[in-house]
Amino acid sequence: MKAAPRSIAMLMIALAAGCAACGCAGKKMEKAGKRPESEKSDPKPPDQPAPPPSDAAKTPDRTGRTGDTAARPPKPVTRPLEAGPTVAQPQPPHPIPTGARPLGVKSLLPRDVAGRPDSAGPDPVRRPGSGTTAEVPLPAEPLPETRPETGDPPRIEPGARPAETGPAAPETTEPPDVGFTRVKVFYGTDRARHVPGTPSPVAGFPWYLWLAVSAGITIALAAVAIFCPKSRVLKGLVGAGLLGTLVLGVSTALSRVGGDSGDLAPDEFYGNQRGTVELGTCEVSIPADHEVGELEAPSVLRLDFQEDPERHVVLLEVTPQSSEEFFAECRQRVAGSQSHEVLVFVHGYNVSFEDAARRTAQLAYDLRFDGAPIFYSWPSQAGLLQYSVDETNVAWTVPHLKEFLLEVARQSGARSVHLIAHSMGNRALTSALCNLSVELGEDAKVFRQVILTAPDIDADVFRRDIAPAIVKTADRVTLYASSKDEALALSKRYHGYPRAGDSGGDLVVVPGIDTIDVSDVDTSLLGHSYYGDNNTVLTDLSKLLSEAKPPDQRPWLRSETFGPLRYWVLLRDRLGDASASGLRR
Repeated sequence: MKAAPRSIAMLMIALAAGCAACGCAGKKMEKAGKRPESEKSDPKPPDQPAPPPSDAAKTPDRTGRTGDTAARPPKPVTRPLEAGPTVAQPQPPHPIPTGARPLGVKSLLPRDVAGRPDSAGPDPVRRPGSGTTAEVPLPAEPLPETRPETGDPPRIEPGARPAETGPAAPETTEPPDVGFTRVKVFYGTDRARHVPGTPSPVAGFPWYLWLAVSAGITIALAAVAIFCPKSRVLKGLVGAGLLGTLVLGVSTALSRVGGDSGDLAPDEFYGNQRGTVELGTCEVSIPADHEVGELEAPSVLRLDFQEDPERHVVLLEVTPQSSEEFFAECRQRVAGSQSHEVLVFVHGYNVSFEDAARRTAQLAYDLRFDGAPIFYSWPSQAGLLQYSVDETNVAWTVPHLKEFLLEVARQSGARSVHLIAHSMGNRALTSALCNLSVELGEDAKVFRQVILTAPDIDADVFRRDIAPAIVKTADRVTLYASSKDEALALSKRYHGYPRAGDSGGDLVVVPGIDTIDVSDVDTSLLGHSYYGDNNTVLTDLSKLLSEAKPPDQRPWLRSETFGPLRYWVLLRDRLGDASASGLRR
């Protein structure tokens, strides 16, 4: 019995020593920043990584040494939550699948609209068909921002990308132009492309020929002056010859005669020889100070040799296209316009491809034509002495022009197709329309306005054969004539018979065609290009194309009689100047 109290006493002493030892060990472990073994058994969920240790409190190494701040009281070890208080959460033995929740456990973690628990780690990928979750009551914290519901994690923060408000504006690949406006025109041509490395055949003025003549005369005068050294006249002529040769040499150099294929200028792209039909677009500059009816260009009289888009109407670019590309872009241009119209221009004699493009752009700009301006360029020789060659080529081009006009009417998407021709170009246009009237029969009326300006056509042939056929192809046919057209006067003397563009006693007045005499308003030197050079005629053309009013509803036209038929005279004082008529200034 004495041993029992002693055993009890020994047991109590051992228990006391054990408790003291455990308490000391716990204090030492707490002082060293270690976690008790009971906390180590609590696993972290796989989607919540532990917060990184801060620099102010470093973890002791295996030797038991701590950092500089190891003596500071340790921070309680908890897992931070983005919302709500820290609550002891029983953890399942396996990770919870995205969008699911274990039965019988009410989660206090805030969830976004996709049903994912917010965490410090990356958001899990939610794919379609993964299930949905019910809404969970949240604490008084703001809802997390909604992330886009896509198959891949978002790469930028929500709200960082600006909202898209519609299709983006077309990007401009070229720097903005200063001092001029770019006008895009479409073209069809059966000219042959210029062969690189050969002299350009499209130059309007043969600089190299005049350079050779000037150099030859100057050398001859210099040779004579050697034997007459006292003659001041010869010395003056030699000096003038040297100056003229220098000017012509500069002009020849600036005309860009020949080169490699990559060095061809736009005005050298097409020559004056026959070729196959090609399509494309051109870009032409219209200077900011452009005057209505002016086709600004360099002038030798002003010692102005270099083209400048800010001062001249310049062909800037030529882009050949396939038929599909051409009509696709043409339809896009027509669809983007208000009028949904197409204007096809056919040039006349002594006109290069470059001049046809420049004139078409000037007409479209001055007429404020917002549809698709198109020109057809046949192989004119662009030379004053090549009239007979042009006559041959304008007849040769008729089948090509007919097919081109038919394709424009069918594939351009335009509600109205207008045709305008000048001088010898009227021969090609009227011949093509005559052929279409025969081929299409009752369906030949596919054009809206057909405008014939200064037609260089035999007047009798026009009355008998052409007029009855072309009136079947258009809603309205208008003929502009002038008695001041010196070019047609020369053609009349050359052919021996009046021309359809003559006025006065030779004026052509036929049923179905509106003949307008513009003799009163033409003030140019030759009086042949009034369709594009005269403000008043341009104004009448603008009203005809935009409003389609007949002549008796245009108050600036005075009605006159020619036998049983009527024609009209354009009066400048009734129409006013270009500023009053609304044309561009």
